[in-house]
Amino acid sequence: MEKYVCPNCKTKNAVRIVYGYPGKEMLESAGKDEISLGGCIIEEDSPDRFCKQCKERWNSSQFLDNK
Repeated sequence: MEKYVCPNCKTKNAVRIVYGYPGKEMLESAGKDEISLGGCIIEEDSPDRFCKQCKERWNSSQFLDNK
């Protein structure tokens, strides 16, 4: 399970937000706090990361280096 650094609280306690109708595997992963369920509707600017510590949601593409 990959964890991500939260841009708000700087902890490494963030996970991917997964969109779509959750099947058994997605529900199990969400129950283990390995992912966060984002719902069935995804938009272009939908967040893709969720911090379990401070509950911040963000789109990781806004932090990519555009060099």
